[in-house]
Amino acid sequence: MALASREYPYSKLAIASENPLASSIGFQIASKGGNPIDVSIATSIALAVTIPHLGGLGGDYFALIHTPDNEVKIIMGSGQSPAKLTLEKIHGLEEKWQSMRGPLTIVVPGMIDALYTLWRKYGSLEWRDLLTPSITIAREGFPAPPAFAYAVKRNLRVLYNDPGSRKTYLYNGPIETGQKVNYPGMARLLEILAEDPKALYKGEIADAIEEYVQNQGGLLTKDDMKNYQAYLDEPLVLESYHGWTIYEMPPNTQGATTLHLLKLLQNTPYDPVQRLPILMEKSRIAYSIRDLYIGDTEHMTISREKLLSDTLFEETQILEKYKPNKCNPLQQPKEHDTTFHAVASKDGWYIAAIQSLYYYFGSGLTEPTYQITLNNRAIGFEPRPGLPNSLGPEKRPLHTLSAVLAQKPENNEILVLGTSGGQYRPQQHALMISNIIEHKMSVGKALASTRTLWTPGTCNIVADPGVSWKDIPPGYTLTTGRTGVASAIYYKNNVLWTATDPRGDGYPAGI
Repeated sequence: MALASREYPYSKLAIASENPLASSIGFQIASKGGNPIDVSIATSIALAVTIPHLGGLGGDYFALIHTPDNEVKIIMGSGQSPAKLTLEKIHGLEEKWQSMRGPLTIVVPGMIDALYTLWRKYGSLEWRDLLTPSITIAREGFPAPPAFAYAVKRNLRVLYNDPGSRKTYLYNGPIETGQKVNYPGMARLLEILAEDPKALYKGEIADAIEEYVQNQGGLLTKDDMKNYQAYLDEPLVLESYHGWTIYEMPPNTQGATTLHLLKLLQNTPYDPVQRLPILMEKSRIAYSIRDLYIGDTEHMTISREKLLSDTLFEETQILEKYKPNKCNPLQQPKEHDTTFHAVASKDGWYIAAIQSLYYYFGSGLTEPTYQITLNNRAIGFEPRPGLPNSLGPEKRPLHTLSAVLAQKPENNEILVLGTSGGQYRPQQHALMISNIIEHKMSVGKALASTRTLWTPGTCNIVADPGVSWKDIPPGYTLTTGRTGVASAIYYKNNVLWTATDPRGDGYPAGI
């Protein structure tokens, strides 16, 4: 089923986000003289309030930044695991670990310190000014977006079973689209953070989080949080892809997998069903590299240079472990999602930012005083020993969050793109970039085009409505479901072409 493209050109500033209210808050900041970094930070905080099931304040955050000086940097806001989280602590849970919620799955929330790190490096307005609009809507209320109302209904049992989540999200029963919602505790949290961005990691807020998590059987402590620090990093770079340079996020993210797939999928057809068998074959190789080699950088055994080398594709252990026809029985995935937004300006700022709790409402635990829903990012760890990403204390898990920037300097063209999608993200990024750069689609059409994606490690294909059973290879099952919600900005011919995915609630916005 073909979807209508959402695409519009702007000349000065563009925002592509999943929520119109969040985008409008970004424009408020621009009207006050904020630079695109200020706009992005305010948009991110507003997304955490308006769609807290996806990118709430208790999750992680990453951003890819292109400056007017043509510098590309990464903000890494991945939280580390509690000091007491060991393989022994999850003994007996290995089989279901990577589909779990609950108190054992929480890592330190990285988002707030990552935003503060971004602001200290590039921001222009006062930090408080960037939080004030979201404080107002959290306190006074706003209409519930369709995606949020859907997520609440899909997760009623999860929310009801946790006292803090029940108090925060079900105080008037299940939420309907357009119903007024407000979060006074979250407003108070943001007021405190407006005065002290480190307050989440110390003092009364950290005490409240520790007490609540431990009362529910979790391991996170204020000592785990007090020394947390997001950091700046360098991107991974694919130097030449049809004349473009492609930038992705480094480990502990799966950004390298996007670059591997771009190498492996060149010169394949753009029809989603025709290229599905090729996508599955090449994805097995790319994801096997991810699973064998990527994790917390302090535990990886190969360099970034080796990670991006073509010789890695040929190593025997990869090809033996992931033979072309190998797949495992379907393990039905939980619904998980993310929110991505992009901001760009004609003077050369491009920001690709992504934030997430992982599953809808993350761990399912919400600290009730400050209404901060906590992530379940620890399930990104491998529950077997001996790998860079094996579960362990004070480690950052292999992270599904990443975003991509593509640049063609001789034509002064730049593309920033991102999507929700968890483990599907490298496939989504590679397919959409291929559609735009190799197959010359408009950015709006590339985001709207039909998707068929392989669920890593299974015999399952997830597809948009309209893909039929007869189109799927023998031995595989087809699930019609969510294939992600993408946003993108493409600067070409002095125009910022801004696109949002028709699968989501967002619309292109700009001036």
